[in-house]
Amino acid sequence: MSHLNRTLITRPDYRTLPAWKLPVYPRSAGLSEYCEGGVQDSMPRPFVQLNWCLSGKGDVTQEGEEFKMEPGGVWFTPPGLRCFTRQREGILRIRWITFDGPDAERFLEGYGYARHLAASGECPEEAFRRFEDGLRENTAEAMRRNIAVLCEILAAAGGTHSDGSREGKLIDAFLSLARREFRNPEVNFNTLCDRLGVHRATLTRIFTSRMQISPGKYLHSLRIQHALHLLRSSRMPIHNIARETGIRDSGYFARVIRKTTGLSPAAYRKAR
Repeated sequence: MSHLNRTLITRPDYRTLPAWKLPVYPRSAGLSEYCEGGVQDSMPRPFVQLNWCLSGKGDVTQEGEEFKMEPGGVWFTPPGLRCFTRQREGILRIRWITFDGPDAERFLEGYGYARHLAASGECPEEAFRRFEDGLRENTAEAMRRNIAVLCEILAAAGGTHSDGSREGKLIDAFLSLARREFRNPEVNFNTLCDRLGVHRATLTRIFTSRMQISPGKYLHSLRIQHALHLLRSSRMPIHNIARETGIRDSGYFARVIRKTTGLSPAAYRKAR
C-alpha cells in the first residue's frame, strides 16, 4: 500500500457496536491521498464504505468488477467485499466514511444505487466534516445526528438533474411543464413531449436515468398527490376533485385512489 497522506477518525469502540439502538452505526471517516503508482488492497471488512473522489484519476476493482474513478465519482464497498484501488493520474484524493450494524448493507441497498456512480458531482465536504465531528463527540445524540448527515451524503451521491447540461435542461423543462399543466385532462405524456419537441423514447431514457422514475409515472404521481391533498383538506365533491387533478373518469379516479391508499376516496377522506 502506498499513500501520500491519510487521515482517519473513528468512534472509540469501532470494533464493537455501541449500546445505543440505531438503524446503523457511524464507524469512521477519513481522507486518503495516493501518490503516483499508489495502490491499496482492502481485504473484506464487516462494514459499508462510501468513497467520493475529489481529485486525480484511478481504477477500482471489486470482486472482478472494474471501473474508472474520476472527480465527482462515488463508489461503495459492501461488507465482505475485497476492494483494490490504484492511482492512475494526478494526486488521487478520496473522502470516505464507513458505517456498520446488522442492517448497514440493507440501509445502503434501500437507495437503489449501483455500486459505482460516475457523476455524483461535487463532494459535500462540509457534511463529511460534520460526520467527523460527530464521531469525535461519540454520544448517542451525536450518532443520531450523524445518521441524518449520512442520509444527506447519500442523497448528494445520487447527483442532481440541474447541472446545466442539455439533458438537465430538458428535465427541468419537463418538470416545469408537468407541474403547470397536470390539472388539465387534455394533457398526457405524449402531449408534453409534443410541447417540448422531444421524442417520447428520448425523454423517457433521459428522465428515468436521472430521476429514477419514468416521466409518465411522475405526471401520474403529481395528479395523485394533489388528489390526496384535496381529499384531506377540502370538502370539494369527489367528482370535482377528479376533474381538478386532470382525471375525467370518476370510476378510474376511484380505482387509482384505492390502489394507492387501499381505501375508496370517500373512506380515505373520512379516515384523514
